[in-house]
Amino acid sequence: FRSFLILSNIPPHLEIAPPNRRCLFVDESNIELIIEALEYVTKNIEQIRDERNLSKQYSINAFSVDKMLSEYREVYDSF
Repeated sequence: FRSFLILSNIPPHLEIAPPNRRCLFVDESNIELIIEALEYVTKNIEQIRDERNLSKQYSINAFSVDKMLSEYREVYDSF
């Protein structure tokens, strides 16, 4: 997640979504929204690059081994 992401608005993407400033969601059947998202990235590439660490920190906080093990444990304990 060090990158800026343009994601379709399907449930799995919504579930793992990085911070709002690090991704855009688009309806994959709407070409205009996809073009707008690409234009946004093009116009804001310097800011996007400057904020890379937001993505890195989110990944560490949301998907660290400890966090994932803890969440798996909760799922197993619920059975």
